[in-house]
Amino acid sequence: MFLHILIYLILSAAVYAGNVFIDTYIAFIIDAVFIVTSVVSLITVVVLRCGINAVFTQDNAVAYRGEKCAIGIEITNNSPLVLTSCKVKLTVTGINKGKKRSKSVKHRITAMCPPRQSVVRQFEIKCPHCEILGVSMAGVYVYDFLRIFRVRKKLKQNLTVVVLPKIPESHMLDKVSASVGEGEDALYSTVKAGNDPTEIFAIREYAGGDRIRNIHWKLSSKKSELMVKEYGLALTDNDTVIIDIFKTDLPKRKNRRVMDEMYDMLYSLVNALTARGFGFNACYMKDGFNSTRIETDNDINGMFAQIYTIRPYDNENSCAVNYYAHNTNDRRRIFYVSPVYSAEAVKNMALLSENSIVYYMTPRDKDAERIPVKFVMQREGVYESDR
Repeated sequence: MFLHILIYLILSAAVYAGNVFIDTYIAFIIDAVFIVTSVVSLITVVVLRCGINAVFTQDNAVAYRGEKCAIGIEITNNSPLVLTSCKVKLTVTGINKGKKRSKSVKHRITAMCPPRQSVVRQFEIKCPHCEILGVSMAGVYVYDFLRIFRVRKKLKQNLTVVVLPKIPESHMLDKVSASVGEGEDALYSTVKAGNDPTEIFAIREYAGGDRIRNIHWKLSSKKSELMVKEYGLALTDNDTVIIDIFKTDLPKRKNRRVMDEMYDMLYSLVNALTARGFGFNACYMKDGFNSTRIETDNDINGMFAQIYTIRPYDNENSCAVNYYAHNTNDRRRIFYVSPVYSAEAVKNMALLSENSIVYYMTPRDKDAERIPVKFVMQREGVYESDR
């Protein structure tokens, strides 16, 4: 832009010098051409400005950590003139823990567009961390065909990119899926019967409508009356993931790495839980205690969009403590996720394990250990893990 203005000023000076030193019709012709060209360029850029518009091709986008996210911009030229050059300026800002990143990343998109048509241009943004990225379009700059003049048209377009954790590798997902299986840790309802033949809920007298295959023949022969088995109701779909985002004393860069690793593990866990064909409950602290049902990919994306904006807190108001207060007598499997394995986390798991089976996940050095670990409490009060 500055180069074109400089050339324009040099030409202006040359035309002025020609008027001084050339006393013929040539100077007049040069003046006329220069003035007409300038006026036409100015009118052109004003007309193009009135007819141009730019919008994002999607309302929101989802990306994965460590990859690039492609974002499309549709530029429309509603004027009868050819748009030879325009630039769309974009700003990418990270929004994490409820705060905007101090340093924004700027992008420029250049495009040409025929009259009364639209073109789509794409650009890519890096996604190194688990966070929410805000992409804003402040305006579009329109140039004339000689790039002498430039005018700006303000646009207020915003796009949100949710950067999900890394996609779990197949072997890691298999390990996590195997570790969240039922086995000996299966829980059954104590108040309601179900249809799981591996667990007997109760044995009662036969009633009309009972299935013949549910009759306990051996016991019936002893009592001289028909006795029926009621099967257990598995509490698998009551599995609960509790997420506590504690404050840490780690340096900023290391804390960021630890949080990314925690989100990666959490993503592996929730994918393994939903892969069973039914959902689970997720609890976290954001503007108070939140409990939500997770069953689909959209539910997972929404959950991460919420927990990314949580500001780290102390243990006095942890999610585990609030969950225990709301669910004192509930029996279920709990998966406890936190960025560090601290004394506060141990106390919370001990509290939760009074009525439930508790597993914990926290960032570790080896991928092989990034699976749910069963939490057990010995009689002498020493807390351990049982793989």
